[in-house]
Amino acid sequence: MKKEDLEKEFAALAPQVALIAMTKFGMSRDDAADAVQQAYVRLFDRLDDPFRDPDVSLRQYMIGAVRSFASHQREHARVRGRAEGLLWRTLTPEPVVDPETELMTAEQRARLWQAIERLKEPSRSIFTLLVGKEMGVAEIAGQLDLDKKAIYGHYARGIRRLRKILTAA
Repeated sequence: MKKEDLEKEFAALAPQVALIAMTKFGMSRDDAADAVQQAYVRLFDRLDDPFRDPDVSLRQYMIGAVRSFASHQREHARVRGRAEGLLWRTLTPEPVVDPETELMTAEQRARLWQAIERLKEPSRSIFTLLVGKEMGVAEIAGQLDLDKKAIYGHYARGIRRLRKILTAA
């Protein structure tokens, strides 16, 4: 299939697939649009791939790619929620809503992120990357151009500061 033909077919299918993403996979309008765009990019990356199944229609491919994106998004939200809950339990005696899944209330989450915003740099960046972006210590050290021992030191000071902020509130 030529690139121009594919672009026309994609443009015709994009609104339908975005609607499926919102209704069937529970995505917001913006997330659905992002997922459709990612499907488009992935398709063009694989356009000349000899292993691409020629029997899979463009519509099937797009829906599969959007389903994959939605699944990844849900997993990311679950892992991030668990990381926030574990941090909350470390910092305060106040229990999380569900100890098994570490889920927090919206108020607890807001208090946690307000407290993180009150930290000085680089502790603030470390917690944002560690909890918000789910990065590891080595990745954070590389991104912030610090060594791993410095990351651990800032993390320990940040934990003490967050504990003070949250227990004082």
